[in-house]
Amino acid sequence: MVTAPVTIKYINKADEAYVVHMMLLTTLSGCVLLSPEGSLVRYIPYGSGDPAALAALRDGMDHGDVPDEIAGISDITHTDHEGLATSLGCKVVSLAARQERLAAIAGDIPQEASGTIREVAHLLVERRLRTAASSKDLSISQATAAIDELDQTINLFTERLVEWYGIHFPELERLVPDNAAYCAHIAETGWRDDFADERLSRAAADSVGVDVSARDMEAMQSLARVAVELTHMRQSLLAYVEEGAYAVAPNMSAIVGPLIASRLIALAGGLGTLAQKPASTIQVLGAEKALFRHLKTGAKPPKHGIIFQHPAVHNAKQWQRGKVARTLAAELAIAARVDYRSGGMYADELNKKIEERIAAIKKTYPYPPRGKNKPKGKSFPPRRKSR
Repeated sequence: MVTAPVTIKYINKADEAYVVHMMLLTTLSGCVLLSPEGSLVRYIPYGSGDPAALAALRDGMDHGDVPDEIAGISDITHTDHEGLATSLGCKVVSLAARQERLAAIAGDIPQEASGTIREVAHLLVERRLRTAASSKDLSISQATAAIDELDQTINLFTERLVEWYGIHFPELERLVPDNAAYCAHIAETGWRDDFADERLSRAAADSVGVDVSARDMEAMQSLARVAVELTHMRQSLLAYVEEGAYAVAPNMSAIVGPLIASRLIALAGGLGTLAQKPASTIQVLGAEKALFRHLKTGAKPPKHGIIFQHPAVHNAKQWQRGKVARTLAAELAIAARVDYRSGGMYADELNKKIEERIAAIKKTYPYPPRGKNKPKGKSFPPRRKSR
């Protein structure tokens, strides 16, 4: 039910009417309108006192929905609710000011029962947990973490196979440097004498490895098949992450690639949290240990975190990396906010700014700064001049 627009008029000492802007404070069961002096103008209860309905109403207010009971009220300039402040174009009052105003009118408004407050709070938490669990960026973050763990497992299995299979055919490690291909050769062929590739067969004929039993080869191939299967699983998860990252954060994915974008979202705890962080924080995401070491011991602060994986950063000169990382983080902060608000596609413009800035950095700082990058070792005092 939408109420008619309300305008509260007061009479001053000169008997001249003037409009006073009001403050809106929210409680569990209704809203309170206050005059600038803090006196109660009106208490507006919500339509339903059911805890489930109240929880749904509060959840909607957190997302910017204005309840029907206050949709038609004008002249509200301050409120204690951030969601309503955004929708109504109001300023947010501090928690201390809210508590002080409500304490002053505590006897004039209904008081909520503690049992109702507890039940509504539980329902609100359940709704927000369901919302958080259903968000796409959370699933992408979990898939990104799974890819990192698969990389570690595949590397461990490959290292073990290199040592184990090296007993039989040690030359294969040099001839097939790729981990996935190395495991695939062992899983598919096994015996060194059975390789069809001419280069491998020649190396097998002159191999210094020893013969192994069929049971040993079976165990090696079993481990190699698991490594190959994990590699296929990683490729599948990577395709899933790329597809999801382009859907959730298209601007960020176009700037740094879907995998780095998903890693940043995972480190921040979600796209919404990442959109609230400044560029300086995004720049060092993933370098928390180095940052805290700097704060604790005074060591050099980190210049970059996970964004070091971007070619523009790790291919830059050592003395240029900090500036390049700062440039990239600044545009990523804008891209994250655009993606979170679904504000369109601006990746081309942001990429153009990044390229122009990196070109200017390389032109302005072609050489390391004087006094930096000194050779390590003991410094000796200058030799005295002989008379």
